[in-house]
Amino acid sequence: MITGSPWQPATSIPVGSKARTEPAAGRRRLWRWAPAAVLTTSCAGCYMAVLLLALLPAVGVAAPLGTDAALVGFSSTSTSLIFMAYHLVWALAVLAALTTARMPPGHIPLWLYSREPGDQAYFHNVLQAVEKKLDGSLRFCRKCGAFKPDLAHHSRELGLCILCYQHWDLWSNNAIGFYNYKAYLLSLLYGVLAHGVGCALLLPGVLRAWPQADASYALLAMWMGGASSVCGFACLSLLGSAVMGGASLAWLLFHTWLIARGQTAHTFFRQCGLVGAKPPKPRQQAGRSPFDFGLRGNFARTCGKQPLLWLLPTNQGVEGNGIFFELNVSTRSSDPQGFGRYGGPG
Repeated sequence: MITGSPWQPATSIPVGSKARTEPAAGRRRLWRWAPAAVLTTSCAGCYMAVLLLALLPAVGVAAPLGTDAALVGFSSTSTSLIFMAYHLVWALAVLAALTTARMPPGHIPLWLYSREPGDQAYFHNVLQAVEKKLDGSLRFCRKCGAFKPDLAHHSRELGLCILCYQHWDLWSNNAIGFYNYKAYLLSLLYGVLAHGVGCALLLPGVLRAWPQADASYALLAMWMGGASSVCGFACLSLLGSAVMGGASLAWLLFHTWLIARGQTAHTFFRQCGLVGAKPPKPRQQAGRSPFDFGLRGNFARTCGKQPLLWLLPTNQGVEGNGIFFELNVSTRSSDPQGFGRYGGPG
């Protein structure tokens, strides 16, 4: 994968203006990490609540916040296995999230950048793209000067066209594209499991220890101190895990539905008219998408050909490079221009 700098228009920028814009751009880049910091802090609080209130007292290591909400009803062996499984799920969630945030999503390689309008015929023969403009020409990004392969779109936040672009992820401060899509799906999956297991471990202890607790007073007591502060910490952690776990589950099911259809999130949002100022694409049901190979085939092309590696945030077994795609010939025969669920070319 070539990730060099994209072609920039040959326009001169005054030195003083460039110097003034660089600090502002740096502040914007730094500010974009604020949602990720909030999410990290919230997840850390939920993890610590389960660890301090339920697990550590149960395994007999320590009880810094008391034993009222400790996990009960399990043998020492079962408790130790639950302790290890809980940390394994959180470790996989953190690994998948870091991979999503740090892995480049996939930029259009430099050989697809061009300044010459006459290169249209050459790139048309090289790419053999299904998605085209209404006049039959290749899709060309005027912002970064690149011919776009199928499913590639421009990311405003990165200022680059991203291969197999899904959407911008606010919580990882990165675009979701061909190379980090599997890690993103796993971060959602393990996030759902981590928060779900956390609620299951902490909720019985909270109901047993504070059956008559007033949740609003308990939350206020966190700032005032006292015996109810522990209850407030537990209630706030349960609420956070329920919200984050539920939201992750809903978003994971949405992406699972898209994969089953052989569709990207950006294409779906474009059809619904949710992509900036761009007009919505008309939905034509002349046939299935040329990228749709059925449920099993779509998941194999997204997560890899080796099912044993599906649950690991690695691209081993994932075929392709995000530029050239295998097409379903049967769908193209019924829909030779590749309309189908993609709502037309371009």
